[in-house]
Amino acid sequence: MEVLAPFHPNLREHTKLYTEAQFLSCPSNFSHPLYTRVPCLSGNRCHVYVYHDDRSTTTDRQDSCSFISSIPMILPIQTNLSYETIQNLLQLGFDLRWYNGDCY
Repeated sequence: MEVLAPFHPNLREHTKLYTEAQFLSCPSNFSHPLYTRVPCLSGNRCHVYVYHDDRSTTTDRQDSCSFISSIPMILPIQTNLSYETIQNLLQLGFDLRWYNGDCY
């Protein structure tokens, strides 16, 4: 999914504002820079991670992990985000905009 800023006639392209925060359930604990463990949802047998990388798709996730949910998230400037930072970005929400040529 790619959420874009509204098209403006003076701009040649849309501007990407959001990425996806993908929540995954994994059978084992691991460390990877694109995955952030969600401590409040993880236990001894289930490990929940949030994955975000605006250059990737859900097919880039760990093979052993299963998909839970995907939520639009404001595109962060930095990488290697802590869970607290991701949580704060998710709490900011997202805008829904569309253009219908027949309605103004």
